Amino acid sequence: MNYRSVIALLFVLIIVVSSPVLAQLDREAIDVMEQQGVDEGWTFTVSENPATQYPLDQLCGLKEPDDWQSKARFDPMTATSKLTIPSAFDWRDHNGCTPIRSQGGCGSCWAFATVGALECAIMIREGVSVNLSEQWLVSCNQSGWGCDGGWYAHSYHGWWTDHCGGTGAVLESDFPYNATDGPCNCPYPHHYTIDNWAYIGNSGSVPGIEEMKRAILEYGPISVSLYAGGPFQGYDDGIYNYCVPGEINHSVVLVGWDDSQGQSGVWILRNSWGSWWGEGGYMRIQYGCAQVGYAACFVDYRPIIVSCDTEFGAAPLAVNFQYEASGTTVTGHNWNFGDGDYSTDPNPLHTYNDPGCYTVTLTLSTPDGDLTKTCHSLISAYADTLRGDIIEIDSGGVLGMDIIARNNLELDKITIPFTWDGPFGLTYDSFTVAGTRTEYFGSAVAISYDPNNDRATISLQPGLEPPLPPGEGPVATLWFSAPFNVSGANSIALVAYGSYSPHFMAGENIYEPVLIDGLFHTGTSMGCCQGHVGDVNMSGDDVPTIGDISVLIDHLFISGLDLECIEEADVNQSGGAYPTDDDLTIGDVSVLIDHLFISGQPLGECL
Repeated sequence: MNYRSVIALLFVLIIVVSSPVLAQLDREAIDVMEQQGVDEGWTFTVSENPATQYPLDQLCGLKEPDDWQSKARFDPMTATSKLTIPSAFDWRDHNGCTPIRSQGGCGSCWAFATVGALECAIMIREGVSVNLSEQWLVSCNQSGWGCDGGWYAHSYHGWWTDHCGGTGAVLESDFPYNATDGPCNCPYPHHYTIDNWAYIGNSGSVPGIEEMKRAILEYGPISVSLYAGGPFQGYDDGIYNYCVPGEINHSVVLVGWDDSQGQSGVWILRNSWGSWWGEGGYMRIQYGCAQVGYAACFVDYRPIIVSCDTEFGAAPLAVNFQYEASGTTVTGHNWNFGDGDYSTDPNPLHTYNDPGCYTVTLTLSTPDGDLTKTCHSLISAYADTLRGDIIEIDSGGVLGMDIIARNNLELDKITIPFTWDGPFGLTYDSFTVAGTRTEYFGSAVAISYDPNNDRATISLQPGLEPPLPPGEGPVATLWFSAPFNVSGANSIALVAYGSYSPHFMAGENIYEPVLIDGLFHTGTSMGCCQGHVGDVNMSGDDVPTIGDISVLIDHLFISGLDLECIEEADVNQSGGAYPTDDDLTIGDVSVLIDHLFISGQPLGECL
C-alpha cells in the first residue's frame, strides 16, 4: 500500500468510522470512503443521500437492554418437512411489503423495525397495505424509549399498555409521525394486535441462516439488529461487504435472501431512512456482515377476517356477518354489533334500525385464550335528507333560500342540482356558504349554470379540511331576484337533470338522500295559488269576471272537470282544504254573482 493510501485509510478510520456519531457525512467524507472502497474491494458504492445529512447517532437508536435474554422467549425454528427453503426468496415479489418509511432525525429505528414487521405480516395475511404509527410507540411507551433510543416494542402490539391502558397497533392517521419525543395524548384507537412474538434460535447474538430463512417464510419479514457505521449510512447500491465489527446500534427488517449473490449469499434488508437511501430503501448485505441478524425476532400475526354482505345502505339495514380464522380452533363466538346488540351465532344476521356508523367487534374463544378483531366504522346506515327551506315573503326583490342537510354520516361531498321555474319569474343570482355548516369547506363551486332552462348545480367539498360531521342545518344559501308585486307560491325543486344528480358522498360511498323542495310564498296562506280567491279560471284578472262564474258552474253542474287551484274557487272561504273540493258549492256561485252584479263586497282574505 503506498503512502497516500495509508494516509487515506488512517483518515477513514479516524473520521469516517468514529466521527459519524458526532457529525453528518459531507462530500469530503464520502470521497474518502470511495477511495477506501477501492482499496478494500468493496462491492457496493456510497454517495450523499438524505440519511447522510444527519449525525449517525440520530439515526441509529437501538439500545440493547441489560440481561434481556433471561426474560426472552426463543423459538429454535426446528426444521419441518412441510416447509422447503428455496435458494432465493423476496417478500417484495409476493406483495408482502408496505412502502418504505423514513424516521428522519430521530433515533427511532427500533420503532420502525417493530412496525415494519407487523405491517408486512398484515399485508401477507390480509392483502391490505396499512400504515401503522411509529409515533405512538415513541411517545406512548412506558419503557422510557424515544428518539434517543429503544428496543423491540412488539409487546406493545400484543399485551403491554400505553399510558391510557391501550394495547395494539395504532394507525398513522390517528397519530402521525413527527420525529420527536412529543406528548402521547392518548387514548387512540387500536386496530391490530399480534398473538405472540419470539426471538429466533436458542439464545442471543446472531441465529443461524437457515433458522432466519425459515422464520421469514413462515411468519413474514423479521426484525433484526446490526452494526451500522459510516459506509452503511452512505450506502448507495451493490452488495454491502464492509464487515468490520462494531457495537450493535441499528434495527432493520429482513424481507428475503439470495444464496447466489455475493460470496455465499445476501440478505434483502429493509431500512427506515427513506426510499432515497440505498436501492429504493433496501440493501443487499452479505451473510454475517456487520453482525446482521443479531437478536432476530418474528411476530406471530393470526388475523380474524370479518366480512359482511353490505357495509352501507339506508336504515333499517340488514347485514349478514361472516368471519375467517385460519389455523385456530374456535370454541365460542361473541359479536358486538356496536348498536347495543350482541350475538353468539357464528354467522349472524343483524338489522341496524337507526342511522349511524357502527364499530363491530368479534371475540373468538380458543383453547389458547380469546382472540379479538375490532372493525372500526364497519357499518354505515343512513337516513339523510336534503331540503329547501319554506320562505314567506312580502314581495319580490332579492330572495334567499337555505338548503338544509341532515346527515348521519361524515360527508366528503355534497352535490345540489336545482331548478327555479315558476310563477314568480325568478332569476338565479348566486349562492354562498357563509354562515352555514359548510362555511369552512375548501371548495364550494357552481359546476353547472343553465339559465335558459332555469337550472344550476353546486358542489361542496371540504378539500384538505375534515369532512362535514353528522348533524342538521343549512349547507348553502341560494339567492334569486324576483319582480315586485309577486303573489302565490314558487318552489325551488331539488332534482336531477342531465348528468347531474343530487347526492351525498361519505368516504367512497355515494348515495341520494330524501329530497324535499323549497318554497317561496306570499301572504299567510300557501294556498293562495297564482291569482286571487274567486279567480276560478286562473286568468290573472285583477277582479273576478263572468268567466270565473262560467268555469265554476261548469265544474259543479256540467262537466265536473278538475279545477287548477281549489282554494281560488272556494269563493266564500268556507274552509275547504286544498286539494279537496268538498266545500265548492252553489254558495260559491252566489257569492261570486253578488260580488259582480249586486253588492260588490270583497272576496275573502286573498283578494
